[in-house]
Amino acid sequence: PRMVASIDQQAPARLAWPGDDMKLPQHEGLQTGVLPNGLRYVLLRNAAPAGRFEAHLEVLAGSADELDEQQGMAHLVEHIAYMGSRKRERLFGTGSQTNAYTDFHHTVFYASCPVALPANPSDRTTMLDRALDALAEVLEARFEKVRLEKERAAVLSEMSMVNTIEYRVECAILQALHAENSLSQRFPIGLKPLIESWELDDVKKFHGSHYNPGNALVYLVGDLPLDQMKEQLTRVMGSIPMKNAGDAGGKPPMAGLLSAMGFPAKPEAGTATEVVVSEAPDTPTLKLQSRHFPPILHGWAGGELNGKATIPLNLAVSSQKSSAQQADFEACKEAALECEKTLDSLAGRGGVIRVFSHEMLSSCSFHLFAKRPIVPITTLGEYKDALAIRIALAALQVRLNVLSRSEPLFAYVEFNMLDSA
Repeated sequence: PRMVASIDQQAPARLAWPGDDMKLPQHEGLQTGVLPNGLRYVLLRNAAPAGRFEAHLEVLAGSADELDEQQGMAHLVEHIAYMGSRKRERLFGTGSQTNAYTDFHHTVFYASCPVALPANPSDRTTMLDRALDALAEVLEARFEKVRLEKERAAVLSEMSMVNTIEYRVECAILQALHAENSLSQRFPIGLKPLIESWELDDVKKFHGSHYNPGNALVYLVGDLPLDQMKEQLTRVMGSIPMKNAGDAGGKPPMAGLLSAMGFPAKPEAGTATEVVVSEAPDTPTLKLQSRHFPPILHGWAGGELNGKATIPLNLAVSSQKSSAQQADFEACKEAALECEKTLDSLAGRGGVIRVFSHEMLSSCSFHLFAKRPIVPITTLGEYKDALAIRIALAALQVRLNVLSRSEPLFAYVEFNMLDSA
């Protein structure tokens, strides 16, 4: 079937049962909020494993946020901001594990640490302070020439290590799966000639556009009281200045997206810091957080989801208060039209058909994808549907495995559904 561009089409109707519309409960120990500078947080006390905690900082910027001349920039900034951090080094030798990774839509920095300072078991605050200090430095990173060159060399070395035949096959699959949008050209590893050419001001610009408290979330989980987590988080990261949309191109957080994740629309009282928040409701894509970049739209495959591309008019232009928010609407409209043109071109050639061959491949594989929207799981009915689908797919996978024993047409057959690819 022909694929079509859409961002708000409805899933097929289902048979409803009593209680299916009941909202799934939130964990009673989960605490969410937003600091005065716009930084969102999620706190959860969890005593297993005992005496440990994890701190994660998610910056809502990844390789999909890169301009043409910035391919690989998100990954390089990750290295400069965290992997080369002196404050992160204070976690070494304490039994902590710490790292970071860059994906299409976000960059995540994390530390898994003991609650107590190894040299003083009665000290149950210093380790959390150190972990939060390291994460805070990510948002206030120092950009120095020596640090840039050191991390540039590390990124180029990593690029050569991951350039295996398995990685190339994975890239070819993702390029076919996302042929209609920019994800097919925005792999986090980036492009070597560009990485080799960037100056200090180039990486500073990317960091200034995306790395600010209003575009980030902190997750703290571990064997510590919630009040202590909140107090230390506020003290260490609450004073990081918020960059408004007009400052160095900073991205305004989207109220619709964040409220859907359970965060309050307003920051907590206690400061005069002004936080600019777009009021556009029901944000359909992470890309609409940024006024600089068009959203990532997808061509869906299959039956009842077919139809013409639709523009999210619920972003009501008349209710938008700034040129930045107006740019969001125009970017989405333009991206939808471009996506539809690409899909029309693909349909004229019979769909997305890609062949990848290489002398290092010792076998042949065939991949068939049906690209569908991710359905939110917020009610009992949605949970039951998702569970039933996974049970059915698992049963089909078992059946395929049984058939392959007596009629082995293929070395291996996998039938699966992924929430992201």
